Amino acid sequence: MGAVAQELLQTDLPEGFGPNADLLYGNLTKALEAGTGPGVGSVQGRSLIPESLEMSLYTVLHSIANTPLIRALKTEPVKSPVHQWTINREVGDDDGVFAGENQEAISNDSTFERLTQNMAYLQTLREVTLQMKMSNSIENPVAIETTNGILQLLRVIETNLFKGNSKVNPKSFDGILASVPTENLLDLRGKFVDDSKFEEKLDEGSEIVFNNFGEVTHAYFSPANGGEFNRIINSRIRFQGTSANASGDITYGNVHFTKYATTFSEFFVIKDVFNREKRAPRPSKITDKRPGTVTLSSAATSSSAGTKFFAGDAGSYSYQVALFNEFGEGPTSNTITVAGVVADDKVNLLIEDTGSIAPTAIRVFRAPVGTTTGHKEAFTLPIADVEGGDGGSGTEFEVPDTNADLPGTGEVYLLDQSEASRAIKWFSFLPAMKFQLYPTNKAVDPFLLIQFGALGLTIPERHTVIKNINTKRNTGFTFSGEGI
Repeated sequence: MGAVAQELLQTDLPEGFGPNADLLYGNLTKALEAGTGPGVGSVQGRSLIPESLEMSLYTVLHSIANTPLIRALKTEPVKSPVHQWTINREVGDDDGVFAGENQEAISNDSTFERLTQNMAYLQTLREVTLQMKMSNSIENPVAIETTNGILQLLRVIETNLFKGNSKVNPKSFDGILASVPTENLLDLRGKFVDDSKFEEKLDEGSEIVFNNFGEVTHAYFSPANGGEFNRIINSRIRFQGTSANASGDITYGNVHFTKYATTFSEFFVIKDVFNREKRAPRPSKITDKRPGTVTLSSAATSSSAGTKFFAGDAGSYSYQVALFNEFGEGPTSNTITVAGVVADDKVNLLIEDTGSIAPTAIRVFRAPVGTTTGHKEAFTLPIADVEGGDGGSGTEFEVPDTNADLPGTGEVYLLDQSEASRAIKWFSFLPAMKFQLYPTNKAVDPFLLIQFGALGLTIPERHTVIKNINTKRNTGFTFSGEGI
């Protein structure tokens, strides 16, 4: 390594960010392109395989605020596709610690638990034609495609840090929602963030983390609910003044606060564009690999104690379904409406898979009560949890809707990202890299951008999730809010 490079790398900057980013990124771009031009024979050069893009990755992150979670996580290199770590759960029983003179001591044992996380392999294929490389239409198209590929990987990683589920997509890693303990999952039952129950849930979630010897440091909202919550907090701020109004207070506009305090912690309020509410049907464009046609054969109610259909939820409900696999969502089914849903009911959906590609999950969409249009995702159920076969033409599945998950709603994630806790990190099996491929029968420059890793929720008890949060933009959907 040259003296200049050594000097750059010794610059004291925060962990996770490249020193002198612009200069390094420019030098990196040149390195990535070395030996790929038509004059390679005269300069006797060629590109390295594989080529590390870790500095490029952090340069992009540093300039884009839309992926705040992956940008904030500490990276822990791992050496196995199945990473293991140990949690010390208990130091011993406190009974019998006090002792009399010359009394025999009571033996105590620590309690340990072994946890594992499978690594996920992310890759995107990029190609640049020789004509594009030689033309003046776009400056340095290979570098542009490299950056765009990195952005694609980051978008997928950021989304799955929240909502990833290896039972729904076996090629993905488990995100926070799929990893927190059941007792750390709080339910707002379709109320809005401006309801007093939401702040009660923030306090409850902070208390759960506090009782597990952690502290909530960051709360991740969707853009819609984060903006609404900021407006609520800002509206409460008053400054003592000398105006002539009756209260003697002055309200200042355009005041923006980024932190919120509960009884147990004070944390940053962060709006993450990739923490979105559940959406309308959107079939995958990879039509030859996604699941195929599905038919919603019937929908009927049955009484089932313990469901989340309460008296205020009574009415008729319209459903659609779609099959899902690692390549995305399949075509949306026909629509079926079931009437007369009452308290303590569940709706049983009978689904027939008429395609030839086996699904890994079933996605259920529901319209606002009393309507037959405007369906949005209510829940996605792994095939492993569904009554029926493994999928394929003629297979029938029975999927129950108990109203536990509400359509079009989202989540707020309360995380302990403190340095001392080390309760969440990114396990890196292979850092972001460009892997050069070679053209076969066409004049293109093909390459892969790859990254291997997974979310490391090393202490799951120090994070909580509030689910079923409605948003003012979830048009038409109203919920009783019963059962909180």
